[in-house]
Amino acid sequence: MTRCSSTQHTLIAYATRAGSTREIAHFMGNIFIQHGKPVEVLEVKAVKHLEQYDALLLGTNIRAGQVMPEILRFAQHNAAWMPRLPKAYFVVCGTLRTDTPDTRAIVEAYLEPLVRISPPLSKGLFAGRIDPQTMDLPWRLILKNITEGSMTPGDFRRWDLIRLWTESVVTRLEQGAALMSIANQMAAV
Repeated sequence: MTRCSSTQHTLIAYATRAGSTREIAHFMGNIFIQHGKPVEVLEVKAVKHLEQYDALLLGTNIRAGQVMPEILRFAQHNAAWMPRLPKAYFVVCGTLRTDTPDTRAIVEAYLEPLVRISPPLSKGLFAGRIDPQTMDLPWRLILKNITEGSMTPGDFRRWDLIRLWTESVVTRLEQGAALMSIANQMAAV
């Protein structure tokens, strides 16, 4: 993904198993670019350092009620650096194909391990795409026997909601970076 010129450089790092979270992360990256914000979209395994970024979006799909292990390892490994960055987390989860206050509460709770490491400015909770053709064999076999519920195949992403949330995050991360910069300057005095 190309960078555009501006002062704040945002990293969108994600973990995915079947590609839906990757597609959402790149969609978000394009929104940052449309707003004139430099952004880099990377699978979390490819991120070497956080020091070069001014803001962070961290995204994960959910499997068996858990954030992806590599997202949690990344947050734990960067636990000293993450509080220095304004950040937002997003989750892609089949449970949200039925978007109710109850399902949102369930999915938001999945983020708790990340929130304990470093609280975000915002949390995006989105339904994903469940496509057996993009899943590894054990999950395809499980899905073969499911005819209803949160694992029923289909594309349940609401691109309009993803866009609205991402646009709000562009502003919130920029404000958060400005506040953190002021706080750091005051601490240096």
